[in-house]
Amino acid sequence: MAGSGRATPGYYFAIVLLVVGLVGGAGLLFLLTANPISHTPKISVTREDPGGACPIGNRATVCYNFEITNVGNTTTTAECFVVPIQGNDSTFLNGESRATTVPLQPNGTTSLSVRVLPSGNDTLQTPELSCTPA
Repeated sequence: MAGSGRATPGYYFAIVLLVVGLVGGAGLLFLLTANPISHTPKISVTREDPGGACPIGNRATVCYNFEITNVGNTTTTAECFVVPIQGNDSTFLNGESRATTVPLQPNGTTSLSVRVLPSGNDTLQTPELSCTPA
């Protein structure tokens, strides 16, 4: 009982639906797995030059203000470390610490002040501040 070799229009319609479904499914899978928006926190640090006056009673010769900005699109915490340069004593304004942690909102900015005291010589060197996402 051999029939004619011609397929019915329903057969072609089913093939088209199958191809459309496969292409749509592949597109949906790509959109769900490929994340074009980066959620990796990124921190930017800028220094205000030159150093300015420190708050009264701080005993520091000069203070430097640093702007810490979250240039990512997720909330993060930045771990910041003062790197003193050539014989200068550089700490955050509390005078005790060379490390601090600051919370940052997406595109948020906060300021940190670093005090510098010369230790052993009279030459003040600008400290560095290194911040990384926690």
